[in-house]
Amino acid sequence: MASFGSIAVALVVCAMLLQTCVATRRLQALVQEQPITMKYHKGALLSGRIAINLVWYGNFSAPQRAIVTDFVSSLASASASPAPSRSIHNSHVCIQMTSS
Repeated sequence: MASFGSIAVALVVCAMLLQTCVATRRLQALVQEQPITMKYHKGALLSGRIAINLVWYGNFSAPQRAIVTDFVSSLASASASPAPSRSIHNSHVCIQMTSS
């Protein structure tokens, strides 16, 4: 016959295992997943004139600002001719996005 100590240890181990099984997260009915309302149809995502404001935080030199501004301007299609205006602290760039 098993001793009282071994039975007590077995009961404690069973209680610990039962507690871990019961303590798992269950989100069966708490959160309902929302249906997907937007679909991508392989078309253009952006079209028309889009204004991009660049805010410079820190000490950027004129060549560094020119590199970033030229990059943003290069995102426009070849037919668009953006005219960025630059100042010391911010830049405003308008690019024309067209469907290809």
